[in-house]
Amino acid sequence: MKPAEEAGSEKQDDGQREAGEELKAAGTCGELKAFLTGKAITLKEVNDGVFSEGMMGEGMAIIPETEVVCSPADARVCVLMEDSRHAAGLRMDNGMEILLHVGIDTVKMQGEGFTYLVKQDAYVKAGTPLIRFDREKIRAAGYSDTTLCIITDQGNAGNVTFAAGIQAEAAKTVIGEFGTDGK
Repeated sequence: MKPAEEAGSEKQDDGQREAGEELKAAGTCGELKAFLTGKAITLKEVNDGVFSEGMMGEGMAIIPETEVVCSPADARVCVLMEDSRHAAGLRMDNGMEILLHVGIDTVKMQGEGFTYLVKQDAYVKAGTPLIRFDREKIRAAGYSDTTLCIITDQGNAGNVTFAAGIQAEAAKTVIGEFGTDGK
């Protein structure tokens, strides 16, 4: 991500920061923690038409080194896909909605290698384990295990920015920040 530009500047913030660039920007007050341990990358690096082009929303991804997806923030589990178990939707108190999606095209695995660790409507804290997945099964099926965090609705949050090009540690590394009341 690039730091927020001065008001009136013609340059637009693309929501991604470069490797090593500090995340703390003026006016941020909320944060998202890493949902996995691994390398944080931009959505463009995912190389998937729908996610890479931001059609589902802005966000980032992690190339995982671990196999348990954790909640990036305190939130309610609002969507679980019982047939495929490859994704979960969360809704924060500020209305922000987050989609955590394990792998690319892994819905085709029909749940093989995926286990939910939470129930629908549960309220979870940042760092709570949500989904366990088997990286070897995903690779053996011919899919990528790159896991995405997509903001499908900003709710009352604003100026959401994400880290990329860094090594993230689950439940510890800040991978996203946002303001409140749309600022």
